Amino acid sequence: MANAAGRLLGTLLSGLLFMLGRNATLGLQYCLYASTALIFIAWLTSSKLPSYSSNSID
Repeated sequence: MANAAGRLLGTLLSGLLFMLGRNATLGLQYCLYASTALIFIAWLTSSKLPSYSSNSID
């Protein structure tokens, strides 16, 4: 469900950003800038997760 929601929101956001551009080139740039920002936020969020070592023996 989270995957589907993310895809839906991403599709709507990219469509909105593309339409906000005055032409196709500017709209595509807006989409790429937003994508870069969201990837950076995902990287920051995932870097805060605890480490997992699969080599540990209990």
